[in-house]
Amino acid sequence: MAGHACHFGPWERVYAFFRRGRNHDLVREFHDRLRRLVRERAGRDSEPGAGVIDSRSVKADAVVGSDSRGFDGGKLINGRKRHVVVDTLGLLLAVMVTAADVGDRSAAQVLLTQVTAAHHLLALVWADGGYTGSLVEYCLAALALVLAIVKRSDGHARHRRAAQAVDRRAVLRPSDAKSPSRARLRAFHRQRGGDGLLVSAYT
Repeated sequence: MAGHACHFGPWERVYAFFRRGRNHDLVREFHDRLRRLVRERAGRDSEPGAGVIDSRSVKADAVVGSDSRGFDGGKLINGRKRHVVVDTLGLLLAVMVTAADVGDRSAAQVLLTQVTAAHHLLALVWADGGYTGSLVEYCLAALALVLAIVKRSDGHARHRRAAQAVDRRAVLRPSDAKSPSRARLRAFHRQRGGDGLLVSAYT
């Protein structure tokens, strides 16, 4: 450790630099700039139009207080749960940590509200069957966001066939093919009866 510490100044100065960055939210700013740069280098728009939401429960260490942990009955895990939204490249858009007994839909309502406020072009988010129910309608009505539920039983082959069967012109004009509007996706989603597979052709 001493060999590494010699490359830094006095700890007070190092901590003061970190504290200023934290207080001014510079860590988030650096992260967002790097994500935009990676997307542009990959040939994508700097801001995402689609993403994926998921969660994972992990065991909490013994030092974690009982007020911030819970029991996930589905995974049989006593600990905390990470709720994460990423873009289609797997780059982080938002993360929230809760007790493991917090439901996916409850956490997603808060997290997706924050994500859509920060990323105004986000029009479509994929999720697994744990996010079904009233959350889908909430996203449409309150966030103008299509929450497409992909069930494990659908399979990759069916997913591809459904995507290929969609006429993209029903939602997108050639001029904005890279950035589908929330309004078009929302209208198309309702027109097709809420089939999450069909809107998958637009990312």
